[in-house]
Amino acid sequence: MIIQEAELNNFLSRRSLAMIVAGSHWSITTFGHMFVALLLASVLTREFGLLWPYIWAGLLCLLITFQAFFSRIHINSARESLEKVSRVLTQFTVSSYLVGISWATVGLLLFPIQYPELQLFLAFVMGGISLVAVGTQHIYLPACYGSMGFAVPVLGIRYVIEGLYIEATLVVLYTIVLIRLANMLSRFSHRTIVLQYERDILLDQLGARASELEAAKRSADEANLSKSRFLAQASHDLRQPLHAMGLFIETISDHKLDDKVAKVVQRVRQSLDGLSKLFDTLLDVTLLDTGKTQPRPVDFEINEFFAQLARDYEPIAKDNRVKLKFMQSHINLRADPILLRRLVQNLVSNAIRHSARGRVLVGLRPFRGRYAIDVVDNGSGIKEEDQERIFEEFVRLRQERLSIHSSTQPGLGLGLSIVYRIATMLDLEVMVSSRIGKGSRFRISGLDPALGLPHTITNTQTFRPDDLLASANILVIDDDPEVLEATGALLSKWGCNIQLHLRANDLFQPADLIVCDFELDENVTGIDVVRQCRQKWGQIPAVIISGNSSEQVKSLTRDEGLALLHKPVRPAQLRSALLQALTAKN
Repeated sequence: MIIQEAELNNFLSRRSLAMIVAGSHWSITTFGHMFVALLLASVLTREFGLLWPYIWAGLLCLLITFQAFFSRIHINSARESLEKVSRVLTQFTVSSYLVGISWATVGLLLFPIQYPELQLFLAFVMGGISLVAVGTQHIYLPACYGSMGFAVPVLGIRYVIEGLYIEATLVVLYTIVLIRLANMLSRFSHRTIVLQYERDILLDQLGARASELEAAKRSADEANLSKSRFLAQASHDLRQPLHAMGLFIETISDHKLDDKVAKVVQRVRQSLDGLSKLFDTLLDVTLLDTGKTQPRPVDFEINEFFAQLARDYEPIAKDNRVKLKFMQSHINLRADPILLRRLVQNLVSNAIRHSARGRVLVGLRPFRGRYAIDVVDNGSGIKEEDQERIFEEFVRLRQERLSIHSSTQPGLGLGLSIVYRIATMLDLEVMVSSRIGKGSRFRISGLDPALGLPHTITNTQTFRPDDLLASANILVIDDDPEVLEATGALLSKWGCNIQLHLRANDLFQPADLIVCDFELDENVTGIDVVRQCRQKWGQIPAVIISGNSSEQVKSLTRDEGLALLHKPVRPAQLRSALLQALTAKN
């Protein structure tokens, strides 16, 4: 760190003044100094009488008192201008020289020639006073030298005058020791002050940096909030036409078309499916990044869990000429079925994509004292060096793995990273084993059995669209004419009897099931419509469709016990939701 020399000297001067003034401000040292002076005067009266020793002691006490008052007056001078700080330091140094000269006077003029024991006492007192001066004033060497630089050397001179050369030599050596000690303590104190100065600068810089980061964070949060609002609105506006297009394409896909038109329809269908998956993937990433998705573990039956997946993915598997099979099990699990389903969906979708004209097997098995879901395919496999990095975001392996017969779009590079993140959230582990040309096995391990006793396994073979949807009376409400028309056309194709309404009104006829958009009029939601119909007809099942993916919408539909689908809804998803709602009713 670069330190400006002028600023450092300024800081040193201020700290030196503060420490010197604090040490001289009516402290125990000050009163001790005066007591020692009076004690020495009383001892010296044996040779010089009462007059001169006490005159000397009185003058010294006046100087010490002046220093104390001086320090009291200038106790806050370190906060003043640098010019005043320098002036106060100079004045204090002058007073220190006067104190030092006063002690030199007693050593030179009041030296007890006739009493060797008094000479030893005088040397002891003057040496101690000089040592105290080093201890209290070493921070500023000019003042320190003024206090101790006269007394001990002058005492040595007097020893020489009296012919006491050994004592004089000892006094000289002691003086040298005091000077070295003062310099060493001064350097140490200055280094401490420099470190404190550097610390203060660093703290100021960190504080400024923290303020900048906080301001940047606020700006980023505001920008992110604006982006989220924009994306939410743009997402809703884009989902509407995509949703309608998907339903229309599904409606005409089975009609007799010539080969060229059929190929075009198929391509459009694939593109729409890819866009729908993109919306789902981006929604998953957004929810995981914002922490809005929290696990809600419940007990559920694995066979019904697999049956829902089968209804969603059997049409896709059929399009890719893949044999998709879900193994039956008598085990119930405890987990968040929604998050676990999203996790397994990604694995099943990948397996179908990479196993065109092959087989995909999904099943539950015991593993390490708990349970695991395996998704096994006989596709092209994954290289060993790629088996770890496939769970990283935006990693897509070579597209040669996709068969030319596959009708699915290439992956976005986010599916398996979402699998990993959801598994981590659920405290599960995802493992992969694969051999090139032999296929892959993805395993979701760490699943716990249900806390309650297993209940009767539902026969998944009873969930057939022709049986459940044929002649079902379905009420459809949506404020978008194109979406309303597309939904009605698709339901009619499935054999349903339909009522179509553009807005909430009192003209609804009794129905077996309601399919309703969430956002209708400004002050009316799909949930309001469902409540109104249930007041008339009882607990009728309903499916809410929305382009709003907020947690508030999820919470409202969950509280009402309603199925929620996010636009654009793929036909297989809509059919699965309708089947589940009608089955629950029956």
